[in-house]
Amino acid sequence: MKLLTTLAIALICLCTFSASAMHDYPAETFWNTSVEDSSLLVDHSLWQAVLDKHLVSNTESGIALFDYQGLLADSAEDLSSYLNALATIDIRAYSRAEQFAYWVNLYNALTVDLVAKHYPVDSIKKIYGGWFNRGPWDEEIFSVQGVDLSLNDIEHRILRPMWRDYRIHFVVNCASLGCPNLPAQALTASNTQNVLEQSAAEFLSHPRGMKIEANGIQLSSIFKWYRSDFGDSDAAVLETLKVHLSKADQSALGGSPRLKYGYDWNLNDISP
Repeated sequence: MKLLTTLAIALICLCTFSASAMHDYPAETFWNTSVEDSSLLVDHSLWQAVLDKHLVSNTESGIALFDYQGLLADSAEDLSSYLNALATIDIRAYSRAEQFAYWVNLYNALTVDLVAKHYPVDSIKKIYGGWFNRGPWDEEIFSVQGVDLSLNDIEHRILRPMWRDYRIHFVVNCASLGCPNLPAQALTASNTQNVLEQSAAEFLSHPRGMKIEANGIQLSSIFKWYRSDFGDSDAAVLETLKVHLSKADQSALGGSPRLKYGYDWNLNDISP
């Protein structure tokens, strides 16, 4: 009996280890391969159609809002078809530029789909959030080539370590008012750099991204949560951001300003 118990415990441990090892795969050994001379292109037209119909960019607040009710009424099948198509792609056979656009669009489309499936909800943090409203980011909600993925997998195990570009934070959207706007253009290999630059400038010119005050600078908490992506000190973070600011704002960052942080987790919903 003791031998059987020992074997059962060992089997459970082995299965747990295997599942953990699969979940914590290093991006550099699984996803970090590409075919740079590949002519394959990912079709993002369905995602663009969803954005054209349901993303409202010209708001008085300057914050892009999404019409989740409208999506559920007439475009849920388009979004589902788009995600199903992405699931069948072996993105490792594509160029790096195609891969970057694929992962960013997938992250954003999955976030919209997740909110829509739990709508109405006043914050994404309440989806799978439990008592502490931790949100859905660690839930495995999608599978690509047989690999189950969470939103955190896409952002923190694929995009950030593989590309090491702080501007990623300006184009992945968490369906919240405090987040950089959901890009109105689906990313493609050809427009990625323009969208990255435009999204960075847009966010930093809005008070939720950066607000220069008499007694310091109010910054989005993104620059605190992911500080290592922007610099190793307050001064380094500000130097990183300067390139995206107007000359007037650049000159206002002199000295050693006090930095404060904030974030609004309310849903970016167009409906009241």
